[in-house]
Amino acid sequence: MGLKLTHIIIITCSILLAGFFSYQMYLENITPLFIGGALTTIGLTYYMSLIIKKFKTI
Repeated sequence: MGLKLTHIIIITCSILLAGFFSYQMYLENITPLFIGGALTTIGLTYYMSLIIKKFKTI
């Protein structure tokens, strides 16, 4: 497995984990952590899109 694919897999797992964290904080009504988790998920998604554009492959 190349470095590109490994990086994509790690970022994808991070997005899923941050999204799950954000969802759990939403259910618990903890607004600051929910907003932080949502922003982290959005940031990681943007970062992964930049990586995919740079590598031009998955």
